[in-house]
Amino acid sequence: MGRKVYLAITEKACRTILSNKSVQYIIASNEIELIIFNPDTESVIEWKH
Repeated sequence: MGRKVYLAITEKACRTILSNKSVQYIIASNEIELIIFNPDTESVIEWKH
């Protein structure tokens, strides 16, 4: 069994980066899980599987 990869990303970066179809494909094909956070409050906003 392989390891899971988690990528922590800010809300702003998420909106920008995930609008790119190539990035969406890379994340999906490599089964990268996203942790979206707010850097000001240091809180997790969403986990994307």
